[in-house]
Amino acid sequence: MKIEYFIREEDLLETQLLIASQSKNLRKQRWIGSISVMVLMLVVCLHPDIRLQSFGLLKIVAAIAISIFAGGLFFFLIPHTYRRHYLNRIKTHFAGMTGNSVELQLTNDFMETRDKTGETKVKLTAIKKVYETGNLFVIQSDSGNYLTIAKQDIDFVKFRDCLISYGLNLEPVV
Repeated sequence: MKIEYFIREEDLLETQLLIASQSKNLRKQRWIGSISVMVLMLVVCLHPDIRLQSFGLLKIVAAIAISIFAGGLFFFLIPHTYRRHYLNRIKTHFAGMTGNSVELQLTNDFMETRDKTGETKVKLTAIKKVYETGNLFVIQSDSGNYLTIAKQDIDFVKFRDCLISYGLNLEPVV
């Protein structure tokens, strides 16, 4: 099977966010950051009175509520920070790639891509995972490289069937 597709900034951003969402290290950092903000806010709210005996129950409850709110807010604002970070990264590192076409050919043993920079040949047995989102196919190799294929440029039903026929399992991502 042979297809041709274009590289878009939005597709690369969605791929970067997908990779980040699958990373255990980033999830761990997100939780540690949120808990750190909660503890910091609790200390700041309770700082004026250091002795536990002088705290009123209402002050303790208010301090805990404020710290939980701050930690939760931090936890849910982090993905927006990632989005901005990855968009800047794409604009600087992948600027020459966006808008260019890529030709992909699937054979019985290999997946070959050709673009203006050169050719890449990957054995089908070296493909670790194939993610399918609403807009993309993201193919991860054993070496940690990712290939992004936009569904809007190809007959994605036929491509999906082709991937399955070569024994590649698709992992749907919501």
